[in-house]
Amino acid sequence: MYAVLVAGGGLTGASLAVALADLGLKVAVVEAVPPEDPRQPSLDDRTSAIARTGVRILENLGVWPRLAETPSPIRAVEISERGCFGGARIDAASQGLDSLGSVVRNRVLGQALWEKLRESDCVDIYCPGKVHSVKTESDKVRVSVKAGAGKQKTLTTRLLAVAEGARSPLREKFGIQAEHKEYPQVALTGLAEVRKAVRPDTAWERFTAEGPLAVLPAGGRRYGFVIVSNRGAEKLGELNDADLLARLQELVGYRAGEFVAVGPRAVYPLALDRAERVTAPRSVLVGAAANSVHPLVAQGFNLALRDVAALSETLTAAGRPPADPGDPALLARYASWRRSDQANVVRFTDSLARLSRSAWLRPLRGLGLQAFDVLPQARPMLARFALGQGGRMSRLARGLPL
Repeated sequence: MYAVLVAGGGLTGASLAVALADLGLKVAVVEAVPPEDPRQPSLDDRTSAIARTGVRILENLGVWPRLAETPSPIRAVEISERGCFGGARIDAASQGLDSLGSVVRNRVLGQALWEKLRESDCVDIYCPGKVHSVKTESDKVRVSVKAGAGKQKTLTTRLLAVAEGARSPLREKFGIQAEHKEYPQVALTGLAEVRKAVRPDTAWERFTAEGPLAVLPAGGRRYGFVIVSNRGAEKLGELNDADLLARLQELVGYRAGEFVAVGPRAVYPLALDRAERVTAPRSVLVGAAANSVHPLVAQGFNLALRDVAALSETLTAAGRPPADPGDPALLARYASWRRSDQANVVRFTDSLARLSRSAWLRPLRGLGLQAFDVLPQARPMLARFALGQGGRMSRLARGLPL
């Protein structure tokens, strides 16, 4: 019998499995698409901005030193409204830090996570594999899994951790309802290169009439970009390289430098998915399966990492390794711990999404950004949020072992 079966081996599921294996727990990971497969939806060439607390978590799990590419530090974030005066700047030096976080390609991070999983004696991997059915009993969960071309087999586990992503089939099987709200927006993501990096450690968040965008340092002369459009982003995805470079330059200006090349890109519809609760008998939702948020301020995976750290720490309260990871009291303790942070992130990102797409609220956005010049408490509040310090801090997030 497994202590924990993790359904989903993307960034969140793999991070959780690594953390649990470090506790000495016997873990199974079920993932449909191998990490090396170009079709793997989680481990692609998109970039993730990992907040400082998230970096600490990954460092403590022994994942960060394994990255095949050096992460790009973010030492400043500038937020502005196109065509308006004023803006907000958060810099690491003013917070007494060397960086606010780092940017890494999802594929590179995924490779490091899976490398550690495959080396662990505590982890069994079923990939390609799919969960077909679950049956919850008083002391365990029976999980029917089909791995590869083989026959279905039944695995038993004390706890089933669901990390399948926003539209989780298992969440629905448990009868957990989720709020699903589609934003009238889509995101175009990709990597671009500048002729000469002007400020290679600065990230930009910018509001425009068409929608917000983010530009993130991705190492050397490369920048990751996310263009959120209230209309027509599908057409943006069809632009040739020259026209897209011109559009990027128009939106960003020359803050990052002169854009000269752009790589593959993809268009994604945007939506909010929020589960009404994050636990069921002997089951727990983690990451986007519990809360999938707007990408505007890069909170999605950072929120998931805090879920991972909190769940791992909660389980250690029952011993190391814990006698019964699926104990209802432990799951209730975890849900209580995460409730405030998850709710705050959902509320903040949803409010920003509504604010960003309203032309009528443009003056309010400008006033809000100007407030950072006159309200001394505004900048530290946003900095704490950007650093992932909005709620109770786990040991891993504070740089301490479990």
